[in-house]
Amino acid sequence: MNWRDIFNKNNANYLVLAAAVLVFFVFILSVVLLNSTNTNLNQKLTSGRDLGQSLLELKASTPKPKLSAIKAKRIISKTYDQLKRKNIRIDGKKIVFSSLKMPFVDLLYGLEQLKNKHNIVLTDAQIERVDSGVVEVKMSFVYP
Repeated sequence: MNWRDIFNKNNANYLVLAAAVLVFFVFILSVVLLNSTNTNLNQKLTSGRDLGQSLLELKASTPKPKLSAIKAKRIISKTYDQLKRKNIRIDGKKIVFSSLKMPFVDLLYGLEQLKNKHNIVLTDAQIERVDSGVVEVKMSFVYP
């Protein structure tokens, strides 16, 4: 048997059929492997989502400590400690903060920190633009 015998017309049909069967088996094998990998990834994704959801529920269920007015005022002052011209005063059950010139980015970052870390929430704000990226602000906060 030599190469000419393999490629003659009688054997060519068998050769094409064998190649097609081989391609079919390679395709089926790759689909099975991809399906197995997909199943594993879906299981990991589901367990990750479940873990994330349980962590969010746990975070929401942990009570935040109660703050006194003086401690809340100190936290707000420390959050905006880079400002030189600021005024913070306690007015009943709320704390009023005002500043003449403040970068708007720092304002937003401070509000996010107060809400997420200390549960101090902004209830009223008067914000006026002074310059590009700089604002004059008067805000009222409530604390837990």
